[in-house]
Amino acid sequence: MNDLEKLIGFESDDEKLEYEKSIIQTEFMDIIDDLMYDCDKSKKELAGDLKTSSSYVTQLFNDNKKINLTLLAKFQRVFKTNFKIVVAKEAKLKKLKPAAEYTFKHTATNSSDSTILAMEY
Repeated sequence: MNDLEKLIGFESDDEKLEYEKSIIQTEFMDIIDDLMYDCDKSKKELAGDLKTSSSYVTQLFNDNKKINLTLLAKFQRVFKTNFKIVVAKEAKLKKLKPAAEYTFKHTATNSSDSTILAMEY
């Protein structure tokens, strides 16, 4: 449990799970935001590419709607990239940096690039 989780003081496991889902959502959407910046794409343009409304895209960024695997597949198509997920378990055992030092990173996008999502828990 990190310092923020201790400060929040979850009342139930479900509450903690909702918090964790929001963190993952935010990290993924930060990557999408970076990809949009790299491609000079607005939320309105992204909505058109996804064949959805601008308000839905805004709700994704505001964590009011959750991403799913279908949406991730659509993001791959829109940005002509492939997401690769790297999972790092127990930082101590793998001699990895503590969780606070990890950030999500991605490569420049073109048709042959992959976006690497480094997740740890």
